Amino acid sequence: MIEKTPHDHPARKARTCVSCGEFKQANQFSCYKQKQCYGGYKAVRSCKECETHRKLVSHLKNAYDLEYEDYLRMVEEQDNKCYLCGESPSDVYGRLVVDHCHKTGKVRKLLCRMCNVHLSRIEACPDYFNRVKDYLSETH
Repeated sequence: MIEKTPHDHPARKARTCVSCGEFKQANQFSCYKQKQCYGGYKAVRSCKECETHRKLVSHLKNAYDLEYEDYLRMVEEQDNKCYLCGESPSDVYGRLVVDHCHKTGKVRKLLCRMCNVHLSRIEACPDYFNRVKDYLSETH
């Protein structure tokens, strides 16, 4: 989107992040469409790294009523490894996700995305695990 903004638009300039106070290049910031703003785009004042962190903190609190410090404590307790498979997160996000009971909302442990997806499928269809086991035994 930066290339669509006027040459003197704030989104095209290096600047100081209002969250971390570091001076960063323009590509370290996002911008988004907003009709009322100059050139139709609004330059985000926080850098991408701070925005990602802010969104994570907000998500943990809103979705799981979990403070960021508690999440970090859980990561440390699990040695930054998935509780089920024991692997470190290697996906795009590079972090463990919060597993929780969908009925009670209670936070359980931290999992890699793959284990979290498999676990949710098993919870949704209890027979799924047995069907996978049978399938694997039939195809060997």
